[in-house]
Amino acid sequence: MAWPTTQAGTTHLNEGSDNPGSARSDIKQNVDNVNAILDFYSTSGPYATVGNYTKQQYFGLATLTDASSIAWDLADNQVATVTLGGNRTLANPTNQQAGATYVIIVKQDGSGNRTLAYGSDYKWIRLQVSRRHSTNTFNRHKRC
Repeated sequence: MAWPTTQAGTTHLNEGSDNPGSARSDIKQNVDNVNAILDFYSTSGPYATVGNYTKQQYFGLATLTDASSIAWDLADNQVATVTLGGNRTLANPTNQQAGATYVIIVKQDGSGNRTLAYGSDYKWIRLQVSRRHSTNTFNRHKRC
């Protein structure tokens, strides 16, 4: 479906003394445009088939601010990373939505040996420790 490209005018509807009867073709064009959009979304648009994507879907990676208590607003940062500059606490996230998926990547700074405590909203589903070229690298998967 191509989006409607014909715009309806308001020449006969923008003044109190205008005659709506003269705007009949413009009104019909507006209705046709709305119907084309509704047909697209109900039959073939992105909401017509649940979970049937033809391209990769992802969220941008946000960088959280390192602090003694790390804040995580899930409304804008569904996938986030933070580098620990000391022993920290990941505060309970804000703006959680039931059924949503959130990912946080926690990294050590160059000093390493940092600890991270978690707010009470975090639930462990799996712990995966991965050691690459440095003992300061770890990945933890956590569900909110």
